[in-house]
Amino acid sequence: VSQSWHATRPRIKTAFGVYLIVVIIALAAMAVLLAPALIGVFNSLQSGVTPEVVIGLMLSIFGVALLIFLATLLLSPLSGLLFSLSYFENQGVVKTIKRAIRVGTTNYLRNLAYLLVFWLVMMAAMVVFILFLFISFILFIIPVLGWILGFVLILCGSILFITWMLAFVSMSMVKYYEFATGTMITSSVPAKTVSRTPTPWQNPKNAPLYKKVQPAKRKPVVKKPVKKSVKKPARKK
Repeated sequence: VSQSWHATRPRIKTAFGVYLIVVIIALAAMAVLLAPALIGVFNSLQSGVTPEVVIGLMLSIFGVALLIFLATLLLSPLSGLLFSLSYFENQGVVKTIKRAIRVGTTNYLRNLAYLLVFWLVMMAAMVVFILFLFISFILFIIPVLGWILGFVLILCGSILFITWMLAFVSMSMVKYYEFATGTMITSSVPAKTVSRTPTPWQNPKNAPLYKKVQPAKRKPVVKKPVKKSVKKPARKK
């Protein structure tokens, strides 16, 4: 925990700035989408509540929800990189957003397919968890013992599922960063990255925050000078 805090603390301001800008843009887009629907509902309610008004209200809500879902899905290759780029690369807020757009749009369909697999795995896990909760609630039919067993199963299952979900989401975001940028982050040695395949958008300015570990410098071996033996001339008799 201490190592994670010291590694991410310098990038908290950048991550906060990135998400603040993204939230403001998302709220503005939702306001633009919801404004026509809300105006239409308000005008319809003034004329009286009729079955046509209720049906129109339901269709408006469904249409807005569908648009938000499609926008979130289509923009996921870009938004999925914001968290990773904010912490893994030493750049400012604007440069982080620009790099997320550039990397996310490069091989866009491949990145989108990767995230679709990620969402399918999450949906499958949620379905399994809902079935587990349903079976646990059935145990409440049995008095006392069923109540205790059902409560323990729901509590333990919820804790395990939430823990697994957090770990899966965090690891998936790291793997997506490696997949999209071509930079592999290794965990065997702290603060080390190994470039797997160079890509056109990689340059020294976009160097990761974690620097490569340099090998220890060896001390130069100093050789002692060898004394040459000088032959003395032979004495004459």
